[in-house]
Amino acid sequence: MLLRMEEHARKSINMLQKLQTARYLTLNADTIEYFSSILDVLSQHSSPFSNLICLTIDYSMRENTYKVTMPNQVMKFLLDNSPTATFIMKLPDFFNVMEDYNLKVNSHISYFKSETS
Repeated sequence: MLLRMEEHARKSINMLQKLQTARYLTLNADTIEYFSSILDVLSQHSSPFSNLICLTIDYSMRENTYKVTMPNQVMKFLLDNSPTATFIMKLPDFFNVMEDYNLKVNSHISYFKSETS
């Protein structure tokens, strides 16, 4: 079973490598959750994205967004070869209790309110 999981992980990474020329990429929360579960395999690969302008992680359809985390290894895999890319987290509407959705976390990470509202 472990071998099958590693094989599936490698296929998933290979799929992303085929998108290496992408400039704009949106991934859903389930993808991030999956990559968080295969950190050992993920750490064996470098980021395939060297042309990213913007990476969006869409959490807007998740009811349990507060339970989802993104380990540094996942962030490194996705953004390491595109250090100037903008990182956006699209949050669900129930996060509207926050007053400022444009919080700057560091020079290339921002959080924005869901566009569905």
